[in-house]
Amino acid sequence: MLKHSLISALLLAGLTETATAAGLDYTSLDLGYQRYDLDEGGDNFHASGINLAGSLKLNEDFFLRGGYEDVDGSEGPFSLDARTYSLGLGVRAPINSALDFNAYADYLNTRVQARADGLFSESDTDSGYRVGAGLRGLATSNLELAGF
Repeated sequence: MLKHSLISALLLAGLTETATAAGLDYTSLDLGYQRYDLDEGGDNFHASGINLAGSLKLNEDFFLRGGYEDVDGSEGPFSLDARTYSLGLGVRAPINSALDFNAYADYLNTRVQARADGLFSESDTDSGYRVGAGLRGLATSNLELAGF
């Protein structure tokens, strides 16, 4: 993961000259689909779900972040449901007209429920924090790259 982030950041740094002067938008809404395939010792478990993420520009320096993930999976009598909510604050520092340094801190809340028909049903909720920093920029007017 870190290797891919570093490669993205290096590519981003080299491509900023081709970016437009329009700058980056910090108000956005993203919808995605995720799939997990776990293969362990011949056993397979598949889970999938949606994720929704967004940000809202507060001013030239700060933006709010939020997200929701819902993942469900089952294999035979076993099932797993997980939901995560996040809310945070981000800060941007422009490096040039097409490249920004970003840092953020998010609060996370996750609830996981695991069941096996007739054997058990357990659930747990946990919360914590996530922090990150990286580069975000425009390679072209239609292509944005980020490395965190």
